Amino acid sequence: MKLSYTGARNHFGNLVNASDTTTLALADTLMNLRRRVILSARPWWFLEKAFTLTTLASTQFYALPGQVDRLLSDPYITVSSTRYKPKECVSRAEWDRINETSYTSDFPEWWILYANQVGFWPTPASASNTITLNAKQKVVDLSVADYTTGTIVSVAAAGTAIVGSGTSWTAGVIGKYIKITAGNAANLGDDIWYLISAVTDTTHLTIANAYGGAAIATGSANYTIGQLSILPEAYDELPLFMALQVYYTSPDGNPEKATMYASMAKDLYGQMLSDHSNRTGGRVLDEGLGEDDPMNPNLFITL
Repeated sequence: MKLSYTGARNHFGNLVNASDTTTLALADTLMNLRRRVILSARPWWFLEKAFTLTTLASTQFYALPGQVDRLLSDPYITVSSTRYKPKECVSRAEWDRINETSYTSDFPEWWILYANQVGFWPTPASASNTITLNAKQKVVDLSVADYTTGTIVSVAAAGTAIVGSGTSWTAGVIGKYIKITAGNAANLGDDIWYLISAVTDTTHLTIANAYGGAAIATGSANYTIGQLSILPEAYDELPLFMALQVYYTSPDGNPEKATMYASMAKDLYGQMLSDHSNRTGGRVLDEGLGEDDPMNPNLFITL
């Protein structure tokens, strides 16, 4: 079961039979801390994401997107559907030596990570080419409450456009998830979370994947917009179990329940290790030139 921020904290409150502000604030802290521990413990493959930037004419350095924690492989630049993979320059001194030769080209030979920016040599000559960064995403704490104001009045089967009534959607919900509640009297939702990719105005938004439920064209349906964890759905309760273990380990806690939740967390974490360990061992610094890779026009430049 995939839990939103509000769903997770309410679930914690129900399990400890307390819903006061202090207890729920403690739940937030414990679950966010445990989630960070889990996600930093291994190079989980589901934290990997491809980020893209666009070259600017005669611009050498590009700020990393805010979500990037660290790069996992060499960046590359796509020019006319062909990928060009530069080699990493590992020292600033070497970078300065290379840049003694001023040169612009759409085909990069070297790259460097410096001051939270990625730089290329030769300096990209043209605008609108795509820079791709394969990176580990930063872990974000959950803190945004569910939004349920208004109703859904229109969404096509297999569609991506959703229309609301009485809603006040803003760009702030982009990157959050929407779920149309199953069991509405007039129209049935599918109770599946969908990533929100765009918001047109206060009553119109777009989801990243096709809606899998029945079309809603008449009447209305309830919905929830929530902030979700990046953890795979099958393991979404792992921070909850770990937080409950800590909660019941306190001097005034319950040792039996602490042991129970510790066992549940251990079993679930073990399954997660088996299913979701990283496909690669870490960052690739030099992938080499394969048979199908394009020959870089800059390989024969003399510095």
